[in-house]
Amino acid sequence: MIPIPLFRYRAKTERGAEVTGTIEAATKAQAIVRLRQRGLWVEVLAEPEAMARRTRVASAPATEEPSAPRPRERWSFLYGLLPVTAGALSNFFEQLSSLYHAGVGMPSLVSDTASRVNSLRLQHVLEEVAPRVQNGESLAACLDDYPQVFPRGVIGYLRAGELSGNLDEVARNLADDYRGEQRVWWLLMIPKLYFGIVLLLAILVPSFPWFISKGLPWWIHHVLTHILPMLGLVVGAYMLWRILWHLPPLFGLRDQMAFRLPVWSALTRRAGLTRFYQALQVCIRAGVDFPQAMQTSAEAAGNRVMVRRMHEAESRVRAGMPLHEALDGCGFVSRSDAGILGSAALGGTFDEALPRMAEQTKESRDNMVRGLRIAAMVVGYGITSVIVLIACVRGYTAIQDAFAQKFGAEDLLQ
Repeated sequence: MIPIPLFRYRAKTERGAEVTGTIEAATKAQAIVRLRQRGLWVEVLAEPEAMARRTRVASAPATEEPSAPRPRERWSFLYGLLPVTAGALSNFFEQLSSLYHAGVGMPSLVSDTASRVNSLRLQHVLEEVAPRVQNGESLAACLDDYPQVFPRGVIGYLRAGELSGNLDEVARNLADDYRGEQRVWWLLMIPKLYFGIVLLLAILVPSFPWFISKGLPWWIHHVLTHILPMLGLVVGAYMLWRILWHLPPLFGLRDQMAFRLPVWSALTRRAGLTRFYQALQVCIRAGVDFPQAMQTSAEAAGNRVMVRRMHEAESRVRAGMPLHEALDGCGFVSRSDAGILGSAALGGTFDEALPRMAEQTKESRDNMVRGLRIAAMVVGYGITSVIVLIACVRGYTAIQDAFAQKFGAEDLLQ
């Protein structure tokens, strides 16, 4: 038989009890996978230099203590007014990737990162979860209690990273995703400010006659009684939308809309499939058995409709159906992707096919985002131009009337 390395480990159960022992595995990543399947959180994993290589034997599962009750989800009704920015999350995942790759233990990693993130809200979250991670709980399970900060797809992807032992790679991909999201936010900020200023001036232009015909005190009255209520209504509606958008009880409705509405649906499906392919790839590469890899990777899709259908596909895979046929029944996996997966299953080349599929899907999503951004700016400029033109015509006509009334020349305009 082929000699298998023997790794010595120190780990904690989900209740925080320390466990030590040895485990046989072909690679370090596979050893981490097997220990995570036993419910153990690895602190130290090393291959003893003086320990002889042995042949494969069945590993007895470690004794597990009953898991602690899951804490309640923590969310704030007003979170949408001041959410954690994509830049802060990118910074957090970048640090997580670097420290984990350097071999820093998870408890120390979370505690150290909490003091260096550039968001007070995110710092508070990490400080709350640090003791739980210290007691042996999974990082993904802890962060799952903060659905407003860490979406379901992010949690699912983190679980795949923990299960496969590739948390550094997963965190780096998440950092790149959030960095791209922050870049889009900055690119849209300038047009938002421009449109806001232009529309505000368009609202003020028809008010100029009040300055001419009624005198200075009247413009204050006009602003207070006409303009400010209108602006207050617009700002209030926007703030209410931000609050409702980030409420966890409405996530199900939001996911249904994201899956079914035109354009939004295309973006959602591409983003979900990208994460699914990435998570499935890291799990299979680490040697996770296929049904469990499917189950974990399905959560990385994020959207509840997609996750439910992928779990149904996972059930079909457990029943013996090939992966490409099981996913073809989901309704959002293209025939070309299903064909590639079928060929990869026959050739045993999932580790080569899945990264390419994830990259192609991500590139398709990014191209669509760029196209939508350009289209939105064109439409925005067009609508703004029409509003400004109407405001200028109304303002010019009203100014003429005001001058005529002030100087008693109404008859000249007849």
